Amino acid sequence: MLRPEMDIIITKYTALYGTWLLKGRHKKRLEGYFNSRFVYGIERFADFFSITKELEIAKKCECDVFPIAEGGITAALWYFISGFKGGIDVSLEEIPIRQETVEICELLGVSPYELNGIGSVLIATDNASKVLNELHGADIPAKVIGKLTDSNDKILRRADGIRHLDRPAIDSYYRSIDPLYKRKVRIMRKKILSYIEKNSRVDLKELSIMLDINEDELLNELQKMEKESVICGYHTLIDWEKAGEEKVNALIEVSVTLERGQGFDKIAERIYNYPEVSSVYLISGSYDLLVGIEGKSLKEVSSFVSNKLSVLENVLSTKTNFVLKKYKDFGTIMAKPKKDERQKVMI
Repeated sequence: MLRPEMDIIITKYTALYGTWLLKGRHKKRLEGYFNSRFVYGIERFADFFSITKELEIAKKCECDVFPIAEGGITAALWYFISGFKGGIDVSLEEIPIRQETVEICELLGVSPYELNGIGSVLIATDNASKVLNELHGADIPAKVIGKLTDSNDKILRRADGIRHLDRPAIDSYYRSIDPLYKRKVRIMRKKILSYIEKNSRVDLKELSIMLDINEDELLNELQKMEKESVICGYHTLIDWEKAGEEKVNALIEVSVTLERGQGFDKIAERIYNYPEVSSVYLISGSYDLLVGIEGKSLKEVSSFVSNKLSVLENVLSTKTNFVLKKYKDFGTIMAKPKKDERQKVMI
């Protein structure tokens, strides 16, 4: 019977069976990305699928046990405590995952925590040291990942903060092969990006509610988009004039000449590495690049153009356009019209 303060143990590694399934389904793609030894090594995961020894040890130690299966470790945790009048406090960082699983999940864009975990079990016990000794004595890897609590909170701790365990989602394996799911992900990403492009400070929980997306799923998708450089950064748009700071912005049209075997990317890289440069665009028309510059004064911006930009060997000519006033920047209206607060008088 489950009780507060019991330790939660996981055996072996999570998502073993799911990783094995993914290898079978995406073998050609994996072989084109990983070496043959890496892919072949996943075949040996089948040696870990039996949980007979774990069940025998759990019975011997009079422990509660729950096999991990479809839906992965998060689904198993949910169902394990479904009849328990309390909560859990689990560290996702402590859950053992094989490196092969990590790399394959990253490549295919699925979560190892929601991937079929046949081959592992969850054990709840008052005597973790005894159970771990028994498991290790039988050559079964195992470790404590958290404990049961007397609160109703189902806490999952991550390096970047605390999340809460939600109802089980579809197993990650099916997500990797379902074209409808992939379409759903594209739609979900568009919703997320459209919102955070205008308000990147929004709280994760608030965004989850507004977009009707599971909080963990939302976090995973944000992290994936950051790794894929879909999300390149989070910025605050500031009106420096209202902040009492003088800033001068200029847009420099730059004409360049290309050397043999050299494209615009190489020249643009040299330019955007200057700290004074805020943006670089490849443009059509009589000039090739449009370079955004920010400085403290007209003199500072002019000095950069004449002493650093114009002297680059590939630069033929430049044309400087100073920004006199910003009306709208990055989709935000900067110069909002003042309301006429005078009362209207009927004559």
